[in-house]
Parts: sequence; structure tokens; C-alpha cells
Amino acid sequence: MCFFSLCSYQNKKDLLEKIDALRYTDGNTNTIAALGNLSLIFNVQNGDRPEVNNTAILITDGKPRKGDNPYPMNDIRAAVKSVTDDWNIRLLTVGITNSIDMETLKELSSPPHKVLYNANQLHSYTIPCNAKPQP
Repeated sequence: MCFFSLCSYQNKKDLLEKIDALRYTDGNTNTIAALGNLSLIFNVQNGDRPEVNNTAILITDGKPRKGDNPYPMNDIRAAVKSVTDDWNIRLLTVGITNSIDMETLKELSSPPHKVLYNANQLHSYTIPCNAKPQP
């Protein structure tokens, strides 16, 4: 799990360099815990701007686990609902590895549940920063 303060980067170039420097580390995919930590990131103390829509980019293999046990789909849906409905954070999901679970990736993303699953798609995808999250 990796996150950083929104205050740490003052321009797009520096932020993108930080994102490019992130490395995939094989191991457990505790996506539910990562989703829970979004409330720590998107708050005024960490640089959140209330007038700007919040978007989190979730980079995962789409196999949420706690230890060796996969999370039930109902737990995944509940965590996503909390993030998207209660905290009003849009989730964009990027699948990595050759063994991604596409159905789970779709469940982890906000409507319309579009999933990116390779680097070429990610580099050509434009995130509409001022767009309202879809209900």
C-alpha cells in the first residue's frame, strides 16, 4: 500500500514523477485496508480542497485478500460503496500483472466500472478532473 500527502506535490510534473517511481511489490493485496485509508488522504489536513472532486487511482491485481484469505465480494462492494457514496471519492482502477481478476476490478471501480489493464491504456487515458462523479 502506498499513499502520500496531497500537500507533497505542488505541480503535475512532480506528482507524475512520484507516481512513475512507484514500484509493484509482490505480496498480499489488502485492498479493503487501502480503501479505508482514503479517508486519511482526502482530508483538509493533507491538502484536500473541498471544492474539487476527489479521485483515487487504485492500482491492483484485483484479488483483494487479508493474509491468505480472499475477501468476499460483499465486503468489497461495501468498502467501495463507503468510499464512493459516503466519502464521495471516485475510484479509477488499473489492473496489473498477467493474472488480473477483471470482474473484481470492475467492482472496485466507480460507475461506469471502466478498468484499465495495461500501461499503454494508462498513458493514453485522460482523467477528467473537473467532471462530477457519476451516480
